[in-house]
Amino acid sequence: MPLCIESARFESTSASHRPVLSPLTALLLQELEPTSLHDGDKESVASTESIKTAQILVTEVPFNLIGRPDVSPYYGEVHLTWRLGNKQIVLMCFSSRTPLVHHHPNDPQESAIEEATGDRLSHWLRWLRA
Repeated sequence: MPLCIESARFESTSASHRPVLSPLTALLLQELEPTSLHDGDKESVASTESIKTAQILVTEVPFNLIGRPDVSPYYGEVHLTWRLGNKQIVLMCFSSRTPLVHHHPNDPQESAIEEATGDRLSHWLRWLRA
């Protein structure tokens, strides 16, 4: 399993300046490998694009927040779900759409679903642990 995710952000940096992954992040990236996500059922096949998007977003989250989410492929998508008590965060990655992050429970005056970025996912993972 590679310890570095290829992305435009890392193409111009030398190997010594790329972020080092925590063991939990490395385990999660291993779980997000296409061979790990395919069990022969067409319903549970994630697209390469959705997997790569999830991998890139996961590498942008500080290691102390990453935890061990449930990973679920579904019709080309991949969902990562973190739960603590009655709180839940779901990262939804798609093959041809912007990834989304959903948090529950939500304040009725704010949207429970928003565009996923490393910063927003980190924000909601902090909220989960608060």
